[in-house]
Amino acid sequence: MNMRKYLIVIGVIMISTFLSACGQKITTNYPSGTLKSEGHLKNGKKHGEVISYYENGNKKEQGTWVKDKQEGIWYFYYEDGSLKSQIHFKNDLQNGTAEFFTNKGIRYELSNWENGHLNGESFTYYENGKIEESFNWLNGLKNGQSKTFYESGSLQQSGNWEKDKQTGKFITYFENGDTLQVGNFLNGLKEGVFLTYYEKGVLQSSISYKNDLQDGLCIYYHDNGQVEQKGNFSINKPVGIWTFYDSNGNLKKEQDLDKDKDYKLKESIDLK
Repeated sequence: MNMRKYLIVIGVIMISTFLSACGQKITTNYPSGTLKSEGHLKNGKKHGEVISYYENGNKKEQGTWVKDKQEGIWYFYYEDGSLKSQIHFKNDLQNGTAEFFTNKGIRYELSNWENGHLNGESFTYYENGKIEESFNWLNGLKNGQSKTFYESGSLQQSGNWEKDKQTGKFITYFENGDTLQVGNFLNGLKEGVFLTYYEKGVLQSSISYKNDLQDGLCIYYHDNGQVEQKGNFSINKPVGIWTFYDSNGNLKKEQDLDKDKDYKLKESIDLK
């Protein structure tokens, strides 16, 4: 075999080896002829880097396939070319962090994943970069402490979750740090007495709940601490004799709500 034939044979072998490793290149186009996507097939399966584009030529997404399964970091973009999100995959399931951004480059969400389920802490953010909400997750369900914040950074609400249901004490705060409302949840439902306060720390209402329905004694207060109205609920409906007072504590009237079922009471504040 002369040198020319030898080089040709070596070249063919090298090209065949390259094609075997990289697979068959596949491209698609928009009707306008602009490139829409480019990637590779190997043994009939998506394998290797893939990039898709908007019709304006900017990237839409970029990532890696391994035998038809997403692997590694995938990047997703807005049409203007700015980064939209970056998500980690392993064996075609989300594994690791997932981050989301506005088209101005501001991150607004960060979460952790394991085998396709949310696990660990997740955060959402205000545009100023401060945390808006934080949750803990276990196998895709909220589990553990949660917190929400005002844009100023001060705590707005704290509580706990178990298997995606609110459990135990939840406290809501005014932006100045004073307590706005405190109450307990059982299996995601309000249970027991919920206390709501005016901004100066004076009690505004004390309302009893059972299975998420108002049930039992209910008291509303004037902002000076004097009782405003008082009575009972049964399965979310006011019943029996209700008493009403002026801001000095003097009795104004009594109302039998078993007889006057259309009487409108002061509405409670629901911060669920």
